[in-house]
Amino acid sequence: MERAIEGGSRAIFRQRLQPIELAKAAARAMQREQLVGPGGVREVANAFTIALHPADLAELAPYQAGLEQRLARYLTGFADERGLVPVGPVAVRLVSDPLVRRRGIRVDARMDDRADDPMTRPAAPLGATEPLPRVRRSSDGPAPAATLLLILEDGRQVAMADGALRIGRALDNDLVIADTRVSRYHAQIVRDGDGSIVRDLGSTNGTAVAGRVVAEDRLSPGDTLSLGGYRIAVRLGAAGGPPGSAGRR
Repeated sequence: MERAIEGGSRAIFRQRLQPIELAKAAARAMQREQLVGPGGVREVANAFTIALHPADLAELAPYQAGLEQRLARYLTGFADERGLVPVGPVAVRLVSDPLVRRRGIRVDARMDDRADDPMTRPAAPLGATEPLPRVRRSSDGPAPAATLLLILEDGRQVAMADGALRIGRALDNDLVIADTRVSRYHAQIVRDGDGSIVRDLGSTNGTAVAGRVVAEDRLSPGDTLSLGGYRIAVRLGAAGGPPGSAGRR
């Protein structure tokens, strides 16, 4: 009924299709496609194809790429606010379909965690091992220490050896941060013999390393990690003791 009313009004007044209408239609499709995952988590679709009439898509074409990215961010935040967990990084694609009526919207929402691009690949399960991309490397950089020390903004210190650490507001994270700037599942740090890598998990407010917003990047002692503005200092040492530090070269 909502689609019929919206579509009829647009047709009568010849109103141009608005991006917010695409966002709302995709959000409705996300809510319809839900599965209950392990631990009772409500898993939802992450891959959205929005079909539009060719004339409508032509009006959006000059800024289509940016619009697709903004729609993906909107859906990621929409899911986070409602406790929904997309099965992978949210992606949106606008396509032309002459079978869709003028100013109509058809959304195909599906669960798809396959991704060829390492920058958008979903995080590996905790404890899993997989080859990690070499984001950046310095030949004269310090060798990884036995323990990475994370000094949180609230004063807590977390010592991390090899393995994976998932960070977020949700209580089933390895490191829980009760701060509204931090998403329910915000980021993951993976540490092995080659060093430490942080991955953003589709957070609402983003992840930054040394002031640069990243999807995935290498951590070095002396870095400052920001989770939506919540600051974490990266050092070497053991929790509770005087941490050593090594700045980025």
